[in-house]
Amino acid sequence: MKLTGKLAGIGCGALLTIALAAHAGSAAVPGAPRPGQWERVTATGLGNTADIGLARGSDGVLHVIWTSAKSTSVLDTPIAANGTVGRTVTIAPRFYTVSFPDVTATPHGLDAFWNGEKTSSSSTWGTYEATRPLRGGNWHVLGPSPAVNTNWGSGIAAAAGADGQPWVAFVTGGGVAVRHYNHPEVLLPLSGCCFYETGIGTDGRSGTTWVTWNSNASPKSGIYYRKLGQSGHPSAPPARAPGSANTSALLQRMTAVSRGKGRPGVYITYLSFRNFFARSVDLYQLGAKSAVTVQKLPALNNIGLSMLAADPAGRIWVTWASTIDGQAALYVRRSDAAVRTFGKAGRVRLPAGTEDIWRVYASATSRHLDVVALLTVHGKIAYWHTQVLPPA
Repeated sequence: MKLTGKLAGIGCGALLTIALAAHAGSAAVPGAPRPGQWERVTATGLGNTADIGLARGSDGVLHVIWTSAKSTSVLDTPIAANGTVGRTVTIAPRFYTVSFPDVTATPHGLDAFWNGEKTSSSSTWGTYEATRPLRGGNWHVLGPSPAVNTNWGSGIAAAAGADGQPWVAFVTGGGVAVRHYNHPEVLLPLSGCCFYETGIGTDGRSGTTWVTWNSNASPKSGIYYRKLGQSGHPSAPPARAPGSANTSALLQRMTAVSRGKGRPGVYITYLSFRNFFARSVDLYQLGAKSAVTVQKLPALNNIGLSMLAADPAGRIWVTWASTIDGQAALYVRRSDAAVRTFGKAGRVRLPAGTEDIWRVYASATSRHLDVVALLTVHGKIAYWHTQVLPPA
């Protein structure tokens, strides 16, 4: 366990403001956008629970996988390495029903997943997969694969396994479903109510895969995780992340991140609450004895979510946000390559007219963090993108 008490929290008032230039325009910005400029990625009109998937190809292009609320189609909007938002392409058109997707990069290409019904016929119900080469090309849709239960309760979470085959996890009727491709889907039974967004990640050194979920089932609420064998069946009992019993139900899919091949650990982040307010942003390496406070928070705040991204050097970016009531704010902080200490925390300026932050996802390069956030801007909900440099 490499986390130490050196990850000292700082008050929000001491935060460095970064990404000084903010632009509330769309993809029409001439030339490559500067860090801090925001461009809209998806259509407006999304619901405030809409999830996306993010994965980067070997050509540096970041792919935003999302579902259209208007056409019930699965779409891909590419973002170039320089931050320019490209033309949206359709992966799978006009489903009868479709869940929110996720996507992961494997040695073989990009793999996107969603649960859905192509038509009202039960023969089209299940988990769909779409694949694409890492360096460009077209999407190819596969499926559906049989589901243990079609009462899907959340979007899907995806990650690459140590063998190069993808994993998926999602809440479904009776518990959490997991699948390691080339193996049948497995149900991890859970009782009580209710269970929320899942995460899944594979340790870059040991090859162990972990699934995570959020529960408010009394009296055992909190963030839970479980170690999985290669077939998807659990290899250890579920455990609760320390200090998570008083966290709130997640507002978005959990990010369970690996630090890359050869580096140990799968990490998650969550908020610790006291007296109905989040008091700290915590970082936890699954299986460790304790979590570490990355950011202490003032007694009165509207912080409602946190998430992670790891860069190619194994550094972890932690992002947290205040989300509601016209007090939208977004913050970032990056660790060193050993995840022992964190640099300065910074506040990211949002597009003019931002009223709410609903969900935030990110992908890190060695130079910057690509942030894709679900925002209400001038009364319209959509995902927006910017690039953030490490706070100096």
